[in-house]
Amino acid sequence: MNSDNKIIPVKQGEQYNVTIEDMGKSGDGIARIDGFVIFVPEAQKGEEVAIKVTAIKEKFAFAEKI
Repeated sequence: MNSDNKIIPVKQGEQYNVTIEDMGKSGDGIARIDGFVIFVPEAQKGEEVAIKVTAIKEKFAFAEKI
């Protein structure tokens, strides 16, 4: 759980199927699982991708395409 007592809906090392909903300022794709933001490098808006979570922060996570 993070400091807001919200449950983080992803786990490091786990795989998920997501749709890239937006693009971040640095060009990373942005997906969401239960509203939790996941940054996915080399992904494009509208793309449906399988990802593996590589790092989790308090308010967002990083993942790679698999």
